[in-house]
Amino acid sequence: MKKSNLLLVALSAISLASFASCSNDGSISIAVCNDPSNAIRAFQLLVDKNVVQESESASFYSNENFAFSGSTWKSSDNKVKITLIAENLLVASMADYDYVCLPCNTAYTGNVSSDKRVAVEDKQEQVAGKANVIAARVQDYQNNASYRNKIDVLTDAMLSQDVSNYFATTFKGVMTCDSSTQIDLRTSASTANDANEDKTIKVCASDIPHAKVLNEKVKGLLSEKGYTLKVTILDWTLQNDQVANKEYDANYFQHIPYLETYKGETQLFATCKVHYEPLGIYAGKAKVSDFNATFAK
Repeated sequence: MKKSNLLLVALSAISLASFASCSNDGSISIAVCNDPSNAIRAFQLLVDKNVVQESESASFYSNENFAFSGSTWKSSDNKVKITLIAENLLVASMADYDYVCLPCNTAYTGNVSSDKRVAVEDKQEQVAGKANVIAARVQDYQNNASYRNKIDVLTDAMLSQDVSNYFATTFKGVMTCDSSTQIDLRTSASTANDANEDKTIKVCASDIPHAKVLNEKVKGLLSEKGYTLKVTILDWTLQNDQVANKEYDANYFQHIPYLETYKGETQLFATCKVHYEPLGIYAGKAKVSDFNATFAK
């Protein structure tokens, strides 16, 4: 939250307008997903955007009930009240809270327009660092020309402007796929095609957005190159093992920090980063314009 002198300046400038939608006790009400990982991300975003103070974060994280719906946290100055809500109820609760912190998939499936987003996770190191990747087998990529060519043509498609444009138009601006996230991680040039090259690429993926973009955009791009893409939706806990066991050529569901936890005997690597799934703060009862007026530094 901003310093007290700046708060007074803002309040005097906008009178009570930006607090018109506050909760009954006068605090600004914010709903946050009760999933622990999303709750922590949301709270950090609120800290980054001056809604709450970093020094108070420990009291939120140490709340033993913070993963239960209905649990509340209040800032020491009583200006902000955070309520934890089940993820499937977040969109429906937007009419009851001034602001709601939504994971991007929740915003997308709930048809919440990016026009209502007042702030988003946008630190470059976070966006690039946790962008979702295409993962493939290291040894086969290094030693098998046919496999390498399949992975290269898939990777090239994922790095294309076509895929970036697809994200922009399909996911309503709630996910990031552009030059900040589309990053080529391959370290050497492609090998020549084999005479008996396999032209079928099998990829396992999570449903949205991963399998959706593969089926609706990437499949067509690969067909133009003479390849057939087969996509299977799998639980994320199975996908690395399935690629390592050669059931699939690659997977698309994870970021590098998670990939680095994989301990299977077959080494996997990220060929490229593709997109980032940010968490955002969306206006509920409050107006979009209220946010900066209230919380700007």
